[in-house]
Amino acid sequence: MTVINTNQTAYLVMKLICSSYVIYLGVMVIRYSSGKAEVKANRYSFKSGVLISLLNPKTLIFFGALFPLFIQSEDSFAIQAVVLTLELLLITFLIHVSISFTTEKVSTILENNIVLINRLTGVLFMGIGISGFIFS
Repeated sequence: MTVINTNQTAYLVMKLICSSYVIYLGVMVIRYSSGKAEVKANRYSFKSGVLISLLNPKTLIFFGALFPLFIQSEDSFAIQAVVLTLELLLITFLIHVSISFTTEKVSTILENNIVLINRLTGVLFMGIGISGFIFS
């Protein structure tokens, strides 16, 4: 790092190499932009999802540290624990359903416009690379 800070020629050479590489990436993205993107979906079972959620450290921390703060000592622990757990499950379910529907809509838009998105990405990469040459 010190060589680049003290030697302007080394800095300029490194900047030109990096700019050239970013332009190369942009050209390659545009070149292969007409190809179809394949997304392989892994199908997880409900059992796998529950197991992952139960073993998630955030869940363990929540139930071990934060959950007891909402329990009133005067009332029945079992009833409060069930009510709070059901509320948590309902909120989590609604959030996940919302994310699923949103992801489905966004993925359809992206899939229908993937060639345009790839070409714009390539043009942006090339623009960034060219700016490295201009502002050297």
